[in-house]
Amino acid sequence: MRVRWWIGLTCSVILSLTFLLLSLHSTAASPVRQEGQNLLQDGDFEWSAPWEIQDGRGEIQAAPGWRAWWLNRPPAFVGRPHNCGGSDEGCYWAVPEFRDVQRAAYDYRVHGGYQAQKYFTYGRMHWAGLMQTVANIQPGSRLRFSAYMEAWMCFRFEDCDRGKSSDKPAEMHLKIGIDPNGGDNPFSPDIVWSSEQAAWDEYVLFQVEAVAKNSTVTVFTHSRVDWDWARANNDVYVDDASLVIVGQAPTTVPTKPPARVVQPAQSLPAQPKSTSTPTRTSTPTPTITPTPTDTPLPTETPVRRVVTLPPEDTATPAPGSWVNKAIGSDESSSGGFMGVAFLVVALVLGVVLAGVVVRQRAAPRPGK
Repeated sequence: MRVRWWIGLTCSVILSLTFLLLSLHSTAASPVRQEGQNLLQDGDFEWSAPWEIQDGRGEIQAAPGWRAWWLNRPPAFVGRPHNCGGSDEGCYWAVPEFRDVQRAAYDYRVHGGYQAQKYFTYGRMHWAGLMQTVANIQPGSRLRFSAYMEAWMCFRFEDCDRGKSSDKPAEMHLKIGIDPNGGDNPFSPDIVWSSEQAAWDEYVLFQVEAVAKNSTVTVFTHSRVDWDWARANNDVYVDDASLVIVGQAPTTVPTKPPARVVQPAQSLPAQPKSTSTPTRTSTPTPTITPTPTDTPLPTETPVRRVVTLPPEDTATPAPGSWVNKAIGSDESSSGGFMGVAFLVVALVLGVVLAGVVVRQRAAPRPGK
């Protein structure tokens, strides 16, 4: 009778431990990214504004999940505009100010919802954008990054329909990109960029696809103001961004190369070498350089800044689940988990059987 009782108890303990370990393993696993799901945090920029200040700089406010990036000093190929009156680069180059823009005040600057992200330089060029790193990506997943962007460039405010249109736009170099390795350098050669598009005074959809090479990827928006004489307003607007999984990268199957056919040697005519090199036609320099006198939009007060580029942030890995650490499991392997599960079951079974033997030996025998 006692032996049957111990056998039943042993079976109950083994089943309970098995179900417990299976439930812990399922809850400890990282969430699976679903195909078609927007993986970006606040991709529609609808999080209640004003947003948090970045790195203690009051002029930098990016939507939650996003970070602003910029080039602090102009690159060597950027020349000084002829109507720049200052003696240093601060008269034509600056770090943009990042803000939200509300539909209630500027309906024509919001694509969807009630607000969008805006950044701008007043009377100065910039090279800047937004970035966001996304984790828990299955390497080999094909990703599509999409975002709507709009630009406004104005020289004379009264000629720009009071801020609704651009009068003399030059270049803004708008595009978006994906770093499939999850890096945070907007100038990395690993980034896959979309083609550039003009988006003056209307939102234009930008899209780019890339295959993830890591468990994290980073998306970027990009703009670079480019003119030879200064414009007062240089604004960029971003709204309704998304990062979705569109499938897995196709597996390449090696094929056997065709047999080589040896052809009789032939003498080919020498190719003529071009002796002329195309030259770029210079653009005539404007002779009139009026300075806008009207007061610009209240949020675009000219501010001259001489700043230093903050040190690059280092990605801090998210702390792993203690259950995953204990059982040695990850998203792609369950060998460690199963090994530990069998070890625990074997240990409990040994303890129970040892108890049975001890109790049988201790029980009084008939006739004694």
